[in-house]
Amino acid sequence: MIERTARTAALVALMLGLVATVALAQESDPMAGTTVEALGSFMPGAASDKALVLLRITMEPGAAIPFHQHPGAVVVTVASGTFGTEFDRGQGTVTRVDGTAETVAAGGSATMQAGDSLAYEGAVHTMVNEGSDQVVLLVSALLDPNQPGFMFMDM
Repeated sequence: MIERTARTAALVALMLGLVATVALAQESDPMAGTTVEALGSFMPGAASDKALVLLRITMEPGAAIPFHQHPGAVVVTVASGTFGTEFDRGQGTVTRVDGTAETVAAGGSATMQAGDSLAYEGAVHTMVNEGSDQVVLLVSALLDPNQPGFMFMDM
């Protein structure tokens, strides 16, 4: 039990502490204008090698996170604002607030509004605030706790 708690704490620390590490390795901060808040985490017995995390990501107008991927499955729901993403590798499924779904393949992009969601696993993509107001995203992810939450691509 203590080991699971320590692994969960390590995952949250990696998710939140990655900004400083990446900023040192790159000329500019790829997370500039973005705040990542850990809302909860859990090491589920059904997937004992994964950590289930819930995050709130707030992106200021004009903020853009460059191409990256995550070490597991992710579901993003737009709570407010206009959110955009472009896929370089892999694909995602956008589910609109009205329940319609569409696949966004490599080379494609999507613009989402409040109530829309995006699900993907292992895809390389960007995250962009395409509007003039803050974007607030609620993110649920089942991730490898031994990997950083954002793995940036050298493109």
